[in-house]
Amino acid sequence: MRLSEYGFKPATIACLHSAGIDATWELEDHTCRELIWHSQIPATAVYDVLRVLHRHGTTLKPTTKRDAHPLTERNLEIFRLRVVDGRTLKEVGEQVGIGIERVRQILAFQFGLHGEPPVARLQPRRGRKRTTTPDCAQLGRAIQRLRTDRDLTIEQIATKTELNAEQLERIEDGERDPTWTTLHRIAVALDTTAALLSYAIEVEPRGQSR
Repeated sequence: MRLSEYGFKPATIACLHSAGIDATWELEDHTCRELIWHSQIPATAVYDVLRVLHRHGTTLKPTTKRDAHPLTERNLEIFRLRVVDGRTLKEVGEQVGIGIERVRQILAFQFGLHGEPPVARLQPRRGRKRTTTPDCAQLGRAIQRLRTDRDLTIEQIATKTELNAEQLERIEDGERDPTWTTLHRIAVALDTTAALLSYAIEVEPRGQSR
């Protein structure tokens, strides 16, 4: 079915078209986390996607091999508060009447989200301590993970960024700290943004190391 026939907002449809998604069957083949990472799809559009799919009795592909959990209005509200508005886990829990750990579980199992979503990382908060810059090894692993998830070779990224393969290999191996300009070029080549790349670092699988 065409997206326009499903009831999405025009702005959402425009974002999905920009991302190469033109039909509902293509949309349902993506996970929530994949859409959030996509540079062409803002959090508001992802929320609209979840809301409309829920109204039609379906949802996005589960992040894990388990079946997708049925969406509830409360879980949609949790997603909106945390991912769209950038509220803290404590603020979300107080708003919907559950504990912080339960909020964290719902975000992880329902939406495949761990750590801070991109909008929360970018919003300044009074009294919030500045997070430390991730080390080169963390950054390299995140870049490599996103590259392999997208079935891209180092040579393909090198062509898109006008860097050479050896430079990219050193970045992925954690042997080189890229400048912000280089990081931005790599993010664009991975079809994401520098801010969302930092989120990829945040959700690095536990125990993963070189």
